[in-house]
Amino acid sequence: MVERLRAAGNMSVKHTEFEGADHREGGRAVFSSVKLVDWMLGFSKN
Repeated sequence: MVERLRAAGNMSVKHTEFEGADHREGGRAVFSSVKLVDWMLGFSKN
């Protein structure tokens, strides 16, 4: 999916994989990562 989005012109796509993490553990890992949270908060609807 990341490759398709980039091919369509979206260069802001970011894929991070937490090997072995289920949905709950993955969510915890994402929101405990300052780098990922800062990246997500850098976007707006405008």
